[in-house]
Amino acid sequence: MIQTYLNLTNLVIRVSTVLLFAIMLALFFVNVMVRILIPEFSSSIGWAEEAARIAMIWAMFLVAGLALDRGRHIAMTSVILKLPEGSRLALRRGIALFGTVLFGYFCYICVQIMMRVFASGQVLPSMGLSSGYLYMGPAIGLGLLAMRYAVEIIYPNDPASAKIDKT
Repeated sequence: MIQTYLNLTNLVIRVSTVLLFAIMLALFFVNVMVRILIPEFSSSIGWAEEAARIAMIWAMFLVAGLALDRGRHIAMTSVILKLPEGSRLALRRGIALFGTVLFGYFCYICVQIMMRVFASGQVLPSMGLSSGYLYMGPAIGLGLLAMRYAVEIIYPNDPASAKIDKT
């Protein structure tokens, strides 16, 4: 059940990230082409840079959970692999508990900032869009990262030990 949910979440995040990077690439390409080929319209496409920045922030925070799932975050695997199996499991669960609390708290802070910015009425100047959307990406990404760490407490994933050649 949880693995099915994680697989579906991974698929949605991968598709969303690819789309966000494609949008970012297209916006930068169009922005540069307009500035080179028809510079008199370059002021009318000033919003593209801001939109690309928002897409990049959203994509980076969304992909953090996938990096954790694949063991791509900073890790001291050489120390962990020297531990006996039981100690390694306890350490991984401790790290997962710490990650759940830490990133859950960061998510809470991002949500508070996002709500405050939405309430303040701040807008991105060239897009006329609320600045709160800028903070929504980190809030969602950090929430997903906290959720992944929470799953790690129950079902520890040890990508480093899977690479050990036991022969």
